[in-house]
Amino acid sequence: MRALRLVPVLLLLIGCGKDPSDPAALAGSVESIDSLPINRIQVIGSHNSYRRRTPSPLFEFLLALDWILPGEYKTKQLDYTHEPLADQLDQYRMRSFEFDFYHDPDGGRFYYRQGNKLVGQSTDSGVPELKLPGSKMLHIADVDYLSHFPTLSQGLAALRDWSDAHPTHLPIFVLMEPKDDSLDDTIPWFGFTKVLKWDAAAMAYLEQEVAAVFQANPSKIFTPAELRGDAADLPTAIATKGWPALAQMRGRIVFLLFAPPGYSPGLMFPFSEPGQPDAAFVRYDDPVKDYDKIRAAVEAGYMVRTRADDGTVEARSGDTARRDKAFASGAQIVCTDYYRPDKRWSDYAVVFPDGASGRTDTGQLVSD
Repeated sequence: MRALRLVPVLLLLIGCGKDPSDPAALAGSVESIDSLPINRIQVIGSHNSYRRRTPSPLFEFLLALDWILPGEYKTKQLDYTHEPLADQLDQYRMRSFEFDFYHDPDGGRFYYRQGNKLVGQSTDSGVPELKLPGSKMLHIADVDYLSHFPTLSQGLAALRDWSDAHPTHLPIFVLMEPKDDSLDDTIPWFGFTKVLKWDAAAMAYLEQEVAAVFQANPSKIFTPAELRGDAADLPTAIATKGWPALAQMRGRIVFLLFAPPGYSPGLMFPFSEPGQPDAAFVRYDDPVKDYDKIRAAVEAGYMVRTRADDGTVEARSGDTARRDKAFASGAQIVCTDYYRPDKRWSDYAVVFPDGASGRTDTGQLVSD
């Protein structure tokens, strides 16, 4: 694919001090950007997009215990926050988002925040939406619970409303991560919230939640069935007819799923492995370690998600090596916690020049 062949050219231009986003630096492309298939467009997205900073007393308490906490619960890596979704879309031009959520079909499972007992505060959240049935959007039950949207449906509705008001936007990729881990798994005697597993019934419930938000305009969602068409499977569709053009995908939303075992594609594309029947989107989170795998997947026609930074490491050091590898790899979705720098530490940020919403594999900036 062209993206892969152009990687050495991009790196050479960067080394020469030229801006690869400058059309003059990559003259020769005369094709219309809107005629390009969407796998030739690169966008930036936010990681854990809904998340607000952990309450200070609880954060400081947990930070003091970092040395004994399991790796996935290390507090230092939680020292970031996100802007409201509308600001991410309008001001920072994010075109990919990540929503984490827990299954709560009866409602109320996450109303009480048991981690507050650690710092002598009330466990009552005071958030009435948490009593309603439906998936709840939060990062870690009981301890990292502040969210711009208490419920998944609220987050999806906000995204839908923004999309309706901006009908020519680049396709928005929403990474959906059903969560079923909790501190109760590690410390069962404390009284942390017991969470539900994502079995077949829970996944069917999730599909219904998503469909309900978009019931007035279901065609806004680009589905696996639409990509597959009459092909035997998704890789065959990609190899034969390819991805739709950007012109066909403006104003649309694509759901990508961190899929539990046994999920059959419905409204969402599961992250899969190249060559599998359900493979259209793959993820390689470390663009340094997996650089060659990303390039190979892009060359084969898949769309790839990778991460420019992780756990506040790059923001603290200011090191851009991982970010630069992510961009150069050709991965179409580059996720970050730092679409604006955290000035406590450095100027590290992940952005396109001139407020662009994306860029092509030849370096041309793309707007909405």
